[in-house]
Amino acid sequence: MAIITKKHAAEQQKFRDEIEELRKENQELAARNKHLENELSLAANLKLHLMQHVFPAFPEETSFDIYADQMLASGIGGDYYDFFRIDEDHIGFVVADICAGSSVSSLFMIVFKILNNSLSRLGIPLTEAVRVINEHLCQANEDDLSLSAWCGIYEISSGEVEAVNAGHEQAILIHGGEVSFLKEGAESYLLGIFPDMAFKSFRFTLAKGDKLLLYTDGAYRSDGRKDEKEAYKILNALRGQETHSPEETVGYLQKEMTGDMKAEEITEDSTFLCIERKG
Repeated sequence: MAIITKKHAAEQQKFRDEIEELRKENQELAARNKHLENELSLAANLKLHLMQHVFPAFPEETSFDIYADQMLASGIGGDYYDFFRIDEDHIGFVVADICAGSSVSSLFMIVFKILNNSLSRLGIPLTEAVRVINEHLCQANEDDLSLSAWCGIYEISSGEVEAVNAGHEQAILIHGGEVSFLKEGAESYLLGIFPDMAFKSFRFTLAKGDKLLLYTDGAYRSDGRKDEKEAYKILNALRGQETHSPEETVGYLQKEMTGDMKAEEITEDSTFLCIERKG
């Protein structure tokens, strides 16, 4: 029969106390993680609710049409799109992408949206608005995040577009039966890195019947794989295809880019925005 000495009893009690302390710490950690998950879920849902999901977006307008959609690979999501009326003759629109996704990417995008919408509606020149947005993102960037953004202002009466490409994917122009990368006159750096960055804009005009397509890199990397073709996949998918409305164009590309992949197999967020000047 084993004899339990006072020393052994004390060691056993110490061991039990340590186990109980670890159990309490694990419970507290699980509770904190649950709380963090709830907060991140709220942030992700808030970002989604701030995005446009009702189409047609401007039913009173007959001279142009716009449509956007995205497929998320996770509950957080680093992609973003938006469009909004600035005044009777101008529509603002944007596609953006967090370059290195993190648990706070949704919050970063929410800050971007608020700044972008507010400054655009104040009538501030596009380049100045992007400069101010970048400055604020740099100041509120403890996680060293950066994002690319393609920001545009569409003039309804003329079809003219003023745009700033801040390190984003090159836009695609669909003109009649021709599909090509838009010849962008200026490209700027990513947002959220250098606070004193100056941004340049460029202008072009959509002819009647033209479509402008914006997208994020996940649109051609849905399975996470990279190859030398990259965005040319989108060009090749559009060539020779009958796509009528912006919604049909986006829907067609989503099917082409994901193929037979299941939802759980998609590892990259993908976003498309298409605007058409009707003719």
